Amino acid sequence: MDPKNVRRLVRRGNWLDCKAGEVVAEEGSPEKRLIQLAKGPADVSLKGVHVTRFQAPAFTSEVAILTNLPAAATVKVSDQARI
Repeated sequence: MDPKNVRRLVRRGNWLDCKAGEVVAEEGSPEKRLIQLAKGPADVSLKGVHVTRFQAPAFTSEVAILTNLPAAATVKVSDQARI
């Protein structure tokens, strides 16, 4: 996505402050929102097994949104975060 469209998408979003340990996407659940991690780290797990950690800035849930499939993994913020 080009920078102009990214800025437009970000301006349309609703920002939430999350506490450490808060689940923002749950494996197997329908996902209705594209999540941008704007601040902080998040952990990704599959079937309860930790897979990776990513840092802001990053997007998650984009595949579920584009395919209309349930979330493929669980994403939990590891520290205070802004999504």
